[in-house]
Amino acid sequence: MADRDRRSRAASPEGSPAAAGKPTVPGKASAPGKASAPGNASAPGKASAAVVDPAALPMPISRRRLAFVAGGLVVALLLVAFGHQVSDAAAASDRAAQLRIVNAGLRSDLADVQGDLGRVQDDTYVGIAARGYGLGAKHEIPFVLAADAPTLSPDAPGSAALRVGADTSVKSPLDAWLDLLFGSGG
Repeated sequence: MADRDRRSRAASPEGSPAAAGKPTVPGKASAPGKASAPGNASAPGKASAAVVDPAALPMPISRRRLAFVAGGLVVALLLVAFGHQVSDAAAASDRAAQLRIVNAGLRSDLADVQGDLGRVQDDTYVGIAARGYGLGAKHEIPFVLAADAPTLSPDAPGSAALRVGADTSVKSPLDAWLDLLFGSGG
């Protein structure tokens, strides 16, 4: 502390408030007997402008506090950078999960297409497709349905409503249960 006082006294001229250990304040006279600033006439009762020594002004924040603030800013910047890296990593893992799902879908599509390719290359399919172009065996008679052919009626042979050789009698559900439980009555 004494070293700092000696340095400040050595740096400041004799008679200045800094030499006495007092900081100068703007707007107050620095010392009696000093001239006022040029252009200002010294009026009785008014204070003359003083030259302020920046080294003599009190510092509102100490060096230690300034170091703590700087360290806090560095830590805050590191946290922001770390948070950015974490969010990037999360986005990358989400994108990887989406790509895995897309790849699984593409694999199933590939398996379906390979199955279709195997079916198309089968001799049975080739024979059926050839018959569509009239290239069947010698004993086959090629035929084609007309483009304006009407649809089959619901009771036509081979339709889903009536199979050839099927029993055409209709039983009620009660008769069906009674036949099942007690056997046919006939």
